[in-house]
Amino acid sequence: MSEFKKGERVVVRGSYGNRYGGEHGKIIGEEPGGIFSSKKLKVKLDNSVGEENFSEGDLNHEELSQGDVVDEVNKIETLVKQVANELPPPMGTELPNHVRFLKEAVESDDKDRADGESRYLSSNLLDKRVDDILGDSRSDVETSLGKINWWIKTSSVASL
Repeated sequence: MSEFKKGERVVVRGSYGNRYGGEHGKIIGEEPGGIFSSKKLKVKLDNSVGEENFSEGDLNHEELSQGDVVDEVNKIETLVKQVANELPPPMGTELPNHVRFLKEAVESDDKDRADGESRYLSSNLLDKRVDDILGDSRSDVETSLGKINWWIKTSSVASL
């Protein structure tokens, strides 16, 4: 059985010959191994349009610090400020507030509140109605929200 599951965030190890060493991504599936090869995990890399297959030995679970997560919230905050005037009402005034609430929750280590704010932002920022407004930044928002959600999930397990 695999130590990795679909949806988990990972970092590619910097092993010899691995050009993706240090890249971050999300597991999106598995490719069965053959008689002489092991199972491969399909990973969507953050800084790439494509997907790559890796053996389990080439991957580590992504570990994010609270500071890393604040950086991801800051990226979302910058984008929301840039597009707030283009968003449909009341989204243009509500989203900046919820980004601030998320940042406060992360900084105070309030996982429940961070989870609620992250879900709110996901449901609004990843809504099809704002695709044209976000444009190419949509994938950056998805990545940042994915990292935030991974931190909420994994850091709360560690603190129990």
